Amino acid sequence: MSEKLGPIENTKKIFLCNKRIDNELIDKIFSYLISVIKENKKLKNYKEVIMSQENLPFNSKEFLYLSLKDYLIYIQEFNDNENYIFIASVIYLERFCNSSSIILTEYNIHKLLFISILLSIKNYEDFYHDNFYYSKIIGLQNSELNKLEYYFLSSLEFNLFIKKSEFEKIKKYLNHFNDKIIEKL
Repeated sequence: MSEKLGPIENTKKIFLCNKRIDNELIDKIFSYLISVIKENKKLKNYKEVIMSQENLPFNSKEFLYLSLKDYLIYIQEFNDNENYIFIASVIYLERFCNSSSIILTEYNIHKLLFISILLSIKNYEDFYHDNFYYSKIIGLQNSELNKLEYYFLSSLEFNLFIKKSEFEKIKKYLNHFNDKIIEKL
């Protein structure tokens, strides 16, 4: 007789990643995101795209003082999440970029990454903090965080479901990235 599982238990069973996030995964996600940003910089119309994204809510006028890798570590320290949260956030980030006209740049990666992690936490964890707590962690007004979350979710058409095959594909893809730090943002 098969056991019927709820959506959260089923997802956790599918992901089979029940250990806390490790530094190797942080390095792989970091390397992956840096490679995406580097590829985007090679676009012929990169400067035009940057200008067109200048006033979008995820864009920052300046770089954050934390490198992208340090930012990932900083987020992890405040949340103590499991590996699948970070892998799911990469999937959400890719979906967002594919469904919107936004490309990842050094000006938007921090906010986009945080929102994708926040949505992963809310979707897959049984217990999580409210947005006020998270807004304090990243130094945004709670109202701005709410707007960013809504904008991101709207672009995904509020679909946060991840198929096992999609999860396994990105997990396998991330494994191709080595632990070398490409460059700091």
